[in-house]
Amino acid sequence: MNVKKNFVVYISTEHKALLVSMCEILEKKYNCNVIIIARDKYVKKFISKFREFKDTDIVFNDYKISIDENDIIKKSSFIEKKYNFNFAMAIFEDRGLGQGYLFNVSRHPHIGKSMWSHEKKIKFILEDFLKFEKILQDSDVYIGRWANKLVSSIMDYNNKKYFCLASVRLGDRRFWSDDNYITSSILIENIKKIKSQDLSNYKEIDYKVDKFTKKANTNLKFNYISSFKEFLKIFYKNTKSLIRRNYKKDSYGYLGWAKPAFRRVNNYRFIKKIGKKPKDLKKYDIVYLTLHLEPEVSTLAFTPEFNNSMEIIANISKCIPTSSVLVVKEHIHSYGVRSKSYYNLINKIGNVFWSYPDIDSFEWLRNSKVIVSMTGTVGFEAVYFKKPVISFGKHQLINHLDTVFYCNNYFDCKNAIKKIYENSLNDKNFEHSKKVLSKTQYENSFDLDGHAETKNSSELVLDIAKKALENLFKNFF
Repeated sequence: MNVKKNFVVYISTEHKALLVSMCEILEKKYNCNVIIIARDKYVKKFISKFREFKDTDIVFNDYKISIDENDIIKKSSFIEKKYNFNFAMAIFEDRGLGQGYLFNVSRHPHIGKSMWSHEKKIKFILEDFLKFEKILQDSDVYIGRWANKLVSSIMDYNNKKYFCLASVRLGDRRFWSDDNYITSSILIENIKKIKSQDLSNYKEIDYKVDKFTKKANTNLKFNYISSFKEFLKIFYKNTKSLIRRNYKKDSYGYLGWAKPAFRRVNNYRFIKKIGKKPKDLKKYDIVYLTLHLEPEVSTLAFTPEFNNSMEIIANISKCIPTSSVLVVKEHIHSYGVRSKSYYNLINKIGNVFWSYPDIDSFEWLRNSKVIVSMTGTVGFEAVYFKKPVISFGKHQLINHLDTVFYCNNYFDCKNAIKKIYENSLNDKNFEHSKKVLSKTQYENSFDLDGHAETKNSSELVLDIAKKALENLFKNFF
C-alpha cells in the first residue's frame, strides 16, 4: 500500500482491546492515519488507558449534530434517495426502536424508546446518520465490531471500504467481511469458482464448532437457584445505575430483565414436558428447524427481509407431506423472552413438535431428512451432514450450493420441498456441496486462535491484532 490511508475505527463494548490494538498497529506498522470513534465516555476511558485520546478522536454519543425539527422528514427523504438508505428498515433493525416488530418474543422486556413517535424515531436514526456522514467524509476505510447499515450506505456511495472481523463458521477461523451480512465479496466470488471445480480428490476439512459459541451455549442452567443469582446481579447493576443517575430512561426499565430470568425455568420445564426425541418420531421423515436468539443482530440485521419464525414454521408445516413432521428446537437463551402461549400455539399444529431441550442438535441433524435455516450455523452444519437445506436467509453463503434452496415465501417453500422429496439430489451432489463449502471456508479464512477470549479483555492483544491486519492488507489492499 503506497498511499497513506485514513482509517476510522469504531469501538464499542465488545472486543475493545482488540480494536485498540489494531489502531496501534495501523499507525506504527502501516503508517496510517487513525481516527477512533468511541461509543461513549466509558469506552473512551478504557481507550485512554493504552493511548492518548487525540483531538481528532470522537466520543460518538457526545458528538452533536443540529437538526431543525421542521426539517426531519425532508432531510431523511433526501438521504433515502441519495444513499439508497431506508429509515423504516433501520428502525426495524434497532431492537429498541423496532420492538413492535418482535412478534415472536412478546415477553422481551419493554424498552422505553419503542413508544416514541414515528418522527422521533426518524430523528434518532437521522442524527446518527448525519454524524457518521460528517465523521467519515475524509476517511478511506472503516473498521467496526459489526456491520453498520448507516456506515455502509455512506461508504458505498463514496466507493470506500468498510470491514468487520467475522467467523467463517469453521472452528476459530476468521475472515474480513466487507458487506452487511457477514459474508464478503471474496467468499462469494470464490464459492462460485470452487463450485465449478472437480473436487473428487479433495479431502475436506473436519467441521469444528466455534469455542466461544460452544461455551456460551453450555453455561446456562435452568433452575431457580441460578435464576436467583442472576436476579441479584441484575438488581445490583440496575440499582447502582439508578443511584448514580446514569440510568437510561428510554432503555430497559428498572429490573426489566428480572422476570425473564425466572420465566425461562418454567418455559424450559414446559418444553421438556412436551418435547420429543428422535426415537419418538421414528415413523416420520423429520424436517428440523432451530430457532434463533431473538432479538439479536443475526435476525435483525443479517436476515432483515424474512425473520418471522412463526411464519416460517407455518409455511413448512403447510408444505410437507403427511409422512413428515417438523421438529422445532428452541434457542437456549430465548426461553425467558417467549410466552407460554407461543409454545402452546405451535404445539397445536398437528405436524409440528417441539424438540426435547437437552437433545444435541447433531442428533437431530443425523436423523432428519431436511434442515431449515434462517441465518444460523445449523445450515452450514447440515451441509457437512450431507442434508438438503431450506434457507430463509437471503444472504447466507450456503445459498450458492446446489443442495441449498433459498425461499422467501410459501410457493418457494412448496417447490423446494417437492424437489427434495422427489429425490432430485443424490449422494454425489451432497458430497460436492460439502467439499465446496469446506474448501471455500478454509481457503478464504485464517486461524485466529484466542480471538473469542478478547471479547472482554482488559489488556491489549497485539499479536492477534497483527495477524488479523496482515490478512486484511493481503486481501484488500
